[in-house]
Amino acid sequence: MVAKTGDLYSQIDPHQYDFDTVGYYLIELVNEDKILGKVLSYDETHVVLQTSALLRVEVPLDRIKEVEKVKSESIKSGRYWFDNPNPTRYLLSTSAIPLKKGEGYFQNALLFVNSINIGVSNHFAIGGATELASPMNGQRPLFVALTPKVGLETTENVYLGAGLLHMSFSDWEGNWTPFGVAYGVTTLGNLDNNFSLGMGWGYDEDGFQSGTTVTVSGMLRIARKASFISENWILQDVTIWSMGVRFFGEKIAVDLAFMGAEGAAFPFVDFVVKW
Repeated sequence: MVAKTGDLYSQIDPHQYDFDTVGYYLIELVNEDKILGKVLSYDETHVVLQTSALLRVEVPLDRIKEVEKVKSESIKSGRYWFDNPNPTRYLLSTSAIPLKKGEGYFQNALLFVNSINIGVSNHFAIGGATELASPMNGQRPLFVALTPKVGLETTENVYLGAGLLHMSFSDWEGNWTPFGVAYGVTTLGNLDNNFSLGMGWGYDEDGFQSGTTVTVSGMLRIARKASFISENWILQDVTIWSMGVRFFGEKIAVDLAFMGAEGAAFPFVDFVVKW
C-alpha cells in the first residue's frame, strides 16, 4: 500500500508505487540522493527513469525513500525548479499564504533578532521572536513577541490572512510595556510571484489607537534560486521602503536588501532555515 498526500508518496510498501509514463518524478533514495526524470517503465522490483541528460537510470524500489510527482511548469529548460521555500513571508511582514501543518522556519535578522514560526494546521501558525544581544550580556531580553496567523486560499491564487504581532518591551528596571498590531492581509499570485496588501491597527495598554498601517509587498522569482523582493510600510508619519534579492535553496534562504526612510537607507540581512 502507498500513502498519497497530493502528489507526494511516502514509502510504506516500496513495491506498489502508482507511476505513469507521462509526467516527471522526483525520487529521493534512502541515502538522500535525488533523481529527476520521466518513467520509461516499472515492475515489481525496479523503476526505469530517463533523466534530463537523457541518461537511463534503473532504480530498485526498495532503495526509494520518497516519490514526488513534479508539476510540468516546474521543469524549465530541463531543470527542476523546486518550490519557493519561503512564500509565507517577505522581509519582516507576512503574506496571506499559510504554512502547512508541520512546516516551520527559523529566521535570524541582523544577527541578533531571532524568530520561529510553526504551522499548527494548514490554516493556522504560531510563532515568536526575541533578541539575543541582551541575554548574551547577562541581561533580560529587550523585547519578546508573539505572532499567531491564520490564512487560506479562497480561490485559485487569492489568499486571505489575519494575524497579530503582540510585543512587549522591557526597560532597564524590568518593567514590561505591551503593545502590538492586529492586521489583515490579501495576497494575489502563486508561491513564486505574488503581491500583498495589508492593513494593521496598532494597540497598547489603553486599547486600539487611531490611524492605520498599510503594507505593500511583493516577490518575483527571477531565477531558479533567486527572487526579487520588496516590502513597504506606510505609517502615519513616514513611509519605510525596502528592496532586495532573496537567494535560496530548497530549505535555506538569505535576504540581501536595503531599507530606507526620509532619505536615509541601511542594509538588511537575514537568513531562514525551513523544515
